[in-house]
Amino acid sequence: MPLVLLTARLADPTGYGRVIRGADGSINAMVEEVDATREQRATREVWGGSMLLWTPWLWENLSRLPLRPKGEYYLTDLVNLARQQGLHVGAQLTQDEEEAHGVNDRLQLAEAEAVLRRRTLENLMRSGVSVIDPATTYVDPEVQIEPDVTIMPGCHLRGTTRVARECEIGPNTYLIDTQVGAGSRVWYSVLENAVVGERASIGPFSHLRPGAVIGDAVELGNFAEVKASHIGDGSKMHHFSYVGDAELGERVNVGAGSITVNYNSETGRKSRTIVGDDASLGSDTLLVAPVEVGEGSVTAAGAVVTHDIPPGEVWLGVPARMHRRRDRMRSEHGSGP
Repeated sequence: MPLVLLTARLADPTGYGRVIRGADGSINAMVEEVDATREQRATREVWGGSMLLWTPWLWENLSRLPLRPKGEYYLTDLVNLARQQGLHVGAQLTQDEEEAHGVNDRLQLAEAEAVLRRRTLENLMRSGVSVIDPATTYVDPEVQIEPDVTIMPGCHLRGTTRVARECEIGPNTYLIDTQVGAGSRVWYSVLENAVVGERASIGPFSHLRPGAVIGDAVELGNFAEVKASHIGDGSKMHHFSYVGDAELGERVNVGAGSITVNYNSETGRKSRTIVGDDASLGSDTLLVAPVEVGEGSVTAAGAVVTHDIPPGEVWLGVPARMHRRRDRMRSEHGSGP
C-alpha cells in the first residue's frame, strides 16, 4: 500500500476532489471537481488534503505525473498511478469535517487557522489557563503555558514562548520566543527573544529586544527598552529609559530618561556598560560606553558619564566628575538617596 488518504463525507462537497470507490468499497480513483462527471460530483466523500506516502514509491513515481492542460501537476494523480500499477490505496475516514477543510485562497487559509487557534486555546483552558477573550487571543501551538496563568484580551504568544504559573499576560501584549517566570506580569508590551524572571513587572509599553535577560522582582515601566542586557534582581527602570549591551547588578535604580550610549558612530562598534549592585542613576544620565559604574555609586540628574566611577561615589556634571563619597552624603543627610 503506497499511500493512504485522509477523507471525509461532507454535506456540501463543492470545491473538493471526489474519492471514487468501486463496488467492493476500495478506492478506484481521485477526481478533481473540475474534471468530474455529474455522477461523480454527487459523491460526498472527498479528499481532506492529507496523504501518508511510502517515500521510495513517491520518488519513483513523481516524474510520472501527467501535465494537466493548465500546466499543473495534481498530487492526487498519484492515486490513479497506484491503481494503474495494481496497488491498493488506503483511506482514513474522519468524522470531523474541520480536518478536511480545503485551503485554496487566503479566505480559506484564515478559516483553517481560526480552527487551529480555537483548538489550541481550548486545550489551554482545559489545562487550567484562563483566556479572557479567545476571539482576540493568538497562541502558537508550540507555546507552553502553565496552569493558573491569565491571558488578557489582545495578546499574541508566538514561537517557543514559555509562561510559568500564576503570570498575568496582557492586555495587548506580544511575546515572541520569550520565557516569563512564575508570578510575573507583562502588559501592553512587546518582548522578543527575552527572558523574564519571577515576580517581575513589565509594562506598560515596555520593549524587550533580543538578548534581554530580566531578573526576579524587576520593575520595568513606561517606554523602558532593553536590548542584549542583563538586569539584576530587584532593579527598577520605570520611565523612558534605554539599556543596551549592558550588565546591571541587583537593586539598581535607573532614573527617568537614562540611556546607555552603546554605539560609536565613528567606529561602527557597540560597547558594553556595567553598573554595580545598589547603584542609582539620576534622571537623564548618559552612560557613554565602554564605562563602569561601581557598586553603590550615584549619578546626579543629567550626568554624562565618560569614565569609570569607583564604588560608593557620587558623580555629577557634563562630563561627569566625582562630587563626594556616598558615605559622606549619608552622614550629612541621615540616609542615602
